[in-house]
Amino acid sequence: QVPLLRAGGGTPGEVAAQQVLFLASHLPLLAFVWLNRRLPGLWLVGLGATCNLLVVAANGGWMPIEPETLARINPGSAVSSWPTGLHYHFSKDIILSRGATHLWWLSDILVIPAPFPWPAACSAGDVLIAAGLVVLLQGAKNGSVKGARQDETQKSESARMCGDGGSPLLRDAAARPGERGDGGVPGPRVSADAGGT
Repeated sequence: QVPLLRAGGGTPGEVAAQQVLFLASHLPLLAFVWLNRRLPGLWLVGLGATCNLLVVAANGGWMPIEPETLARINPGSAVSSWPTGLHYHFSKDIILSRGATHLWWLSDILVIPAPFPWPAACSAGDVLIAAGLVVLLQGAKNGSVKGARQDETQKSESARMCGDGGSPLLRDAAARPGERGDGGVPGPRVSADAGGT
């Protein structure tokens, strides 16, 4: 997403290449979330990323933002200062009116209030991603992330052992049939000189 965030304002056609990279960036993020889905909080990250991808896909590959929202996060500017249909500089947004926005409630309509150091807008998906990251970091602090990884390792080891014929003890017992009697019950050992007496 960095190339798009570094692009200046203008028509969508002027930043088409950056837009393609922005869309493609969602795929590795969702793949990472799926592969690590058992970690605490990552399901929230995945849900937020999915919400953002839905609204972006529904609006031609851009995250919509209203002129009214831009006027709120750019003090001193008026709504008329933000004509619709243009890329909002240094962002992933395109300026659209509410009536022209699909899935408006998932777009960048939330203004982050003080004491945030600079005015900004975000989407519901962004809030879910942030919440998921907080849960993930808290889980790492409490050790639950390490525990989840250990559980995965133990499950993989158990599955491997079952695929190899069970535990080493069971394989060792099965390899010594001469020490077992009828019905699988261990029989008595016969002394080497028992036949000579």
